[in-house]
This record gives sequence, structure tokens and C-alpha cells, in this order.
Amino acid sequence: MKSRKMDEVYRERLRHRLRLRRLRRGEGRGNEGQADPQNGQDRLAGNPEERNPAAGDAPPPPPPPRPRRFHARRNWQDAVLQFLPGGGDMQDANRMDEDENDFLQRMNGGGHRLFLPHEENHRQDPPQNGAEQIQEQLERRRSNRPHELPFPFITRGEFDMSQSMIKECSKPWNNISWIIKYEAKVVNSSCHYGRFFVTFNGMDENAYKIVTSLQISKVVVNTQDHLEQTLILDKNHRTLMFPDIKLTSQNCVDSGINNQDVNNPTQLRMTFTVHHAEKVDEFTYDQQQWPNGCVWVRYLDKCSVKMEIDQLRIHHPLLDLLLEDLKIGRLCPKEAEAFYEFAGFFYHRWYIGTEKLHQILLNAFKLGFTEKWDLLDTPDSGIDFNAKALLPFYHDFSEEEPKQQIGFESDSPSGVCQIFELRMNPKEVHRRTQVETMRFAREHRGQFTFYFEDTPKGTLLMMGAVFKLDGRQNAKMKITLFEHGIKKAVYTSYRVIHEQQRTYGTVVAHLSEEQLTILAKNRLSVGIQLHFHHTDANFIYTFRHEEDLSSPYMMPGPCNGWIECNDGKTIGVNKEFVSKHSHQLNALFNNNMFVDCGSSTIKVNEESDIVLYCLEIMYHKSLAINFDNFKRILDLAGYWLSDTIKRYIEMAVVHTDKLEPADKLDLGIFYDLDVIKYVARHPEYASSFNLDISEEERARVATPAGNELDGGPLGRRPVGNA
Repeated sequence: MKSRKMDEVYRERLRHRLRLRRLRRGEGRGNEGQADPQNGQDRLAGNPEERNPAAGDAPPPPPPPRPRRFHARRNWQDAVLQFLPGGGDMQDANRMDEDENDFLQRMNGGGHRLFLPHEENHRQDPPQNGAEQIQEQLERRRSNRPHELPFPFITRGEFDMSQSMIKECSKPWNNISWIIKYEAKVVNSSCHYGRFFVTFNGMDENAYKIVTSLQISKVVVNTQDHLEQTLILDKNHRTLMFPDIKLTSQNCVDSGINNQDVNNPTQLRMTFTVHHAEKVDEFTYDQQQWPNGCVWVRYLDKCSVKMEIDQLRIHHPLLDLLLEDLKIGRLCPKEAEAFYEFAGFFYHRWYIGTEKLHQILLNAFKLGFTEKWDLLDTPDSGIDFNAKALLPFYHDFSEEEPKQQIGFESDSPSGVCQIFELRMNPKEVHRRTQVETMRFAREHRGQFTFYFEDTPKGTLLMMGAVFKLDGRQNAKMKITLFEHGIKKAVYTSYRVIHEQQRTYGTVVAHLSEEQLTILAKNRLSVGIQLHFHHTDANFIYTFRHEEDLSSPYMMPGPCNGWIECNDGKTIGVNKEFVSKHSHQLNALFNNNMFVDCGSSTIKVNEESDIVLYCLEIMYHKSLAINFDNFKRILDLAGYWLSDTIKRYIEMAVVHTDKLEPADKLDLGIFYDLDVIKYVARHPEYASSFNLDISEEERARVATPAGNELDGGPLGRRPVGNA
């Protein structure tokens, strides 16, 4: 009896082993229990010559172990699921071709276990069941994409909606790695929202076409799982940004979650998948599909991007007309490129940290994206100082009489003190800026941006701040530079902050090679001490000697150059910084070919008030300019050959109601202001920048110059010839 029972157990093992062999050959279960086609016998039937272990016969020798196959391109990483049936390898498993029901039945009864490797620095809760993993494996096997191993790569993470977090992939593919960043934004105890960014590194001079997807679960959000995105990325376009996710009290009530869960939101589970990546010849805006894309935005047969256009329509009420003209080719190639570049900035924050961003935003204003930018003007928006300072409402004229603030009142000021460790690199585009949020100081809120300015004399470390303050405040800022935690330099400056001038810019340091090395090791930090005091004045000067009001004026940060004005006043500046923003000042400070050039002191034939206006625009990027002086500022900007000053005054002229449209056109023609001339030529896109002028006046700017957006060999053409 015992011998017969052992025979049945042994035969069952043989049946199981043969079943696995047939599955590996792709035969499925259709031939189980049938006779062997080669010898006409059932290979699982009883064999009289079979050895009987119960009778003392020696058991048959075990089959030799099957050598594991190795593929040089196989590079599993992150949490890639592997299902290895019966001791076979992944290639055998991939050759199986069974329907889902059969697969689920075998999984439930076969006793096989899914293997999920542990990922470093990431806590992975064990799944309640294997259904999700099985479905994922089935999707990979049923995929029609001709993708080779090691794709797909899957990165999982858990994030608290109220806390920003960063997760890196465990191993790179082809030297390409990615960092997933979640930025949390807490409005109040009943509303939490945030956004996912993915930054790809290691592309060098190459461009890659990458197919990705993001899945969000275990929390009530206002978005659905994002479908696959197809992007072309390179070193200048390396960021993928997903739309905001949001958790509110109403979401939780609708889903049966109590208020306690809202005040302490549950963790959010994220699954980011790279389905495929391949090298392409160059970056192009053709055949890209961006997150939540619903409409293909095309330019003839040259470019096509699937994007979600409702967000763009918020800033451009005439967007449908613009997209139709883009599709039929009414816009010239330069205008089409300007649109796609702006869309890349808007949806993925491309070009932040580059000087090209200034021109991209100006071109967007020309095309009509001029409304409701206050939605992005928040301390936690992620947009840096230079981008915010270009938004339309940062440029304005003032009719106030000048009133100077003398000194700083120290009784009961509000303030904040913070130290920031710099994680930046001037040689990598995505690490040229670092945006930090200011701690609350009573009702005052703000945002700090650290960034680089490249000059012929080296690299400058800059800091720009944007504030939303309660009333008009006299701000005292003390900047301290630390190397390895040791104080190296301290600079103090003042500025009156109010609704028409809400920014504060300063030079932190002219970085030496040694300091760049320290910065690369993340051992360079900046301390900011900021104090606010209410004031009724609208401007204040920083003097070289704080108690000596007759000493030279000083611009914020280290000063190594001096400007002597025709009224006898002297102004201290950082000559590398002002030379970057003025071709004329660059020649005066650094050109040694002429007798009156190349020294640390230069002379300017203008009053100190006008020179200080120009310098404050360079440093702070915003200024409430007295309306009576703006033409003198434009004249000095033209003499200095400063696009920074000229750009600021032009934006103030465009949307001021203190000038008639015909006067704006005259200024645009006389001072060569591109935005005004483009808006006059194309009022159909102008949105809130529209100039109500006659056709005769419009004819004065009908022919664009070669350096304008719609001019040159690639300029506008008639629709019939497009």
C-alpha cells in the first residue's frame, strides 16, 4: 500500500515536470494527457521497467541543472517584477503564450511566488495579493511594442502629500538616470496639492526619444492615471512635469474618507515607468505626446505635439485663432518655434536657468499670452526669480513724488533668518538655479532664487527674491557666504518693497576656481537675514558707510567698480555684473585699447538719480519708475546698449494706461521696441496688449526688420504660398 502511494507521488512529479517543459515550448495545456506523437504512448502512463524506490531500487539520477542564460543587454533595475516558473529563466517565461484566465488559474494553484527585489532607501509595503503584479506581467507579455530588454523600467515610491520628496532610480540605463521629485503645496489643513517632476541626466550631447507613464494610487486626487507620454529629450530639454494632483475635504467626503484623514493625508503611491528609450538624431518638436495631451497642435507637416490646451487658453483668450493659423502655416517658422518653445517652458519648465528664457517669454507676449499670469505668481510656484520678473505686472510707472527713507528703524521689526546649502552646478542646465521658499514672517511671504551669471571674467553667484508683503516695507537684507560652514563674506543692503516693486536682487560672490570646487561638493552655503519695517517712503539708498550719508552709494553685494555721475555723486557697482548687462559698460570697464577705458572708475554724463534707476533695473528686475523720467532712462539704456533696461521699460510702456496707443507706437518706432511693433502689426493675437490704432498708423510698421520674430528670410508669407 505504501509502495503504491509513493508511485503515485512520483508520477505526479513527473507530470508536473513534463507540463512545464511543454509550456516552455509553447504547447500550452492542449496536449496534456494525450499520447506522445513520437512513439504513440502516453509518457506519463505506468512503465513496467520503471524503478521502484519503495522496493529498494535506486532512484533515477536528477536531471542536470539547466545553465542560466545571460544577455549582455539585460539590466533589470528599480522594482522590475520577475516571474520564473519552475526553475526556468525569463526567456522561457516570455515564450509562454497563454490567455489571462489560464495564467491566473495556474498562478492560484501552482504555488509559484512573485519576486520583488528590495530597493534601497525605499520602504515597499508587501502587496495584499499578487493580482496587481500578475496584471503588470501580463501587460508586459501582451505588449505589441518591439521593445527589447531591459525595458520596461519601473520605479515605485510613496510620498506624503504634505511633504516634498525626491527619489532616484537605483541604476542608470545607458548612462541615463532619472530623478523623481514631488513638490508639495499645502494651502490649508483641508487642501493639499502637489506636482511630480522627472529629470533625466547623463544624455551628454545626444537626444533620446523616451516613452513613459505615471500611475498614482491610494489617495483621492483630481486627476486620472496618466497615459503614456512620448518625449524627445536632450541636455536642454530634460524635464518632464505632470499636472497638479489635489486632495480636498470634498474629495474625501465623496469617497467616504473622514476629516481626520484629510488633516493627516495618507501616503500617495507613485509608479513611474520608462517603457522604451532610443537615441535619435536631434531634438525636435515632432510626434511628442505630453501628459494629459488631448489635442494635436501641428505646424504644417513639420511639428506636432499632443498637449492639453485648456491651460494655455487661460492665458490667451484668442488661442483657437493662433492654433488655426499655426496649423495652416500662416505663422512663419520662427513664430512656430517661438510657440513650441513657450509651450515647453509652460508645461515642463524647460529653459529655466538659461538666458534664452527672456526672449521666449517676450515672444509669448507677442503671440498674445498676456493674461492671468498672477495664477503662477505664488511663492511656491517653482518659477524662478528671472522668469517671474518678466511677467507683465512687474513693470509699471509711478506718479508718486519721491520720498526717501533715511536709515532703518530697529524697534519691533519682523524678520526671518535662513541658511541654504547650495546644490548647484553652473555647467549643468537643470542645476543652474535653486528655488527656495521663505519662512513666514508675520503676514509676509517670499521666495528666494539662487542662480548664476556667466561673465567674461568668470561666474557670478546671484540671489533674487520675490515678496508678497503686508503693506509697504523697508527691507534690510544681510547676505553671508559660508565655505565649509565658515563665514567668508557679509554684505548688507536696503530696499523699499511695495506692490509696484516686489523684488530684491543682489550679487553674492564672484566665484573663484576654489569656490567652484567647494560648490561641487555641496559645501557652499548662503545665509539670509531679512528684516522688515513699515515705512511711508518709496526709496532708500545704501551707503558705503551706513552712518555717513555723504559717502558713495552702493549697489547690493560686493563692489569693485565705481561710476561717477555729472552731479558729483559716486555709485559702487560690481563691474563684472553691470558689464554683463551693458555692452558700453563692458567696454568702459574692461577694454584696455583706449586711454579712458579699462579702469575701475568710469564717468557717465547723467545725474545720479537716472543712473540709479538703470542700475536698480539691472539688479532688482523691477522698479516703480517715475513717469516723468522714463524717456531719460530709455536714452541712457540706448547709450549703454543694455537690453535688460530697454526690455523693462518696453513692458511698462505696453500695458500702461498713462500713454495713448499712438504715443506707444511712436516710442516703439523711435526706440526700436519689438513687442510694440509686433503687436501693432498683428492685433488679432494681441489679447490685452492690443493697440487701438488706425490702419494708416499700422502701416508704419507693416514691414518687419530682419531681426524681428516675423521678419527675415524665414518671415511671414502669404497663406496661399504657405
